[in-house]
Amino acid sequence: MRVFAVTLVIIGLLAWFSSVPIATHLSKNRPAQPIAETGQVVEFNNHGKIAYITQRERFLYDYGTFAGLLLALLGGSIFARHQYRGGRA
Repeated sequence: MRVFAVTLVIIGLLAWFSSVPIATHLSKNRPAQPIAETGQVVEFNNHGKIAYITQRERFLYDYGTFAGLLLALLGGSIFARHQYRGGRA
């Protein structure tokens, strides 16, 4: 159970921290003006740098970040519960 919890924490933190380079990539490689033909109409603000991304990109960014944080918290709580119970299964 301990290995499972630590694995969840590691995967969750990697997913959560990967949102930083993804946000940088999106803000640098997407248009600064909306383009309706390509579907890039959703405003994405990365520290004042405005870019327009598709709804799918926004969905993947938001929920990928949220899922990473959720996995890390879940793994941490499983690990803490395991430690509280004295390391028993």
